[in-house]
Amino acid sequence: MDRPSITHSVPQAVLTKLGDVLATYALVEQSLKHLVGALVSADDHIGAVVTAEVPTKVLPMMARSLYKVHFGEDDQLSNLLALMK
Repeated sequence: MDRPSITHSVPQAVLTKLGDVLATYALVEQSLKHLVGALVSADDHIGAVVTAEVPTKVLPMMARSLYKVHFGEDDQLSNLLALMK
């Protein structure tokens, strides 16, 4: 079955850039969820359950707090915070 084509006035170059932004955002979100999940539990399933409903904007704060619980405020914390800016 053929899908109808959608027509719009957005130039292909803009759509390509938008796709790049969305793909990068998804990768950042996935990386933050993996980090938070790993800091919560060594079990990947538990980490995935914990982060499943967490809004993306909350993940960096969770990562920072959980990192501090596990490792304190060491030099790596400042590196982590710099990456999340």
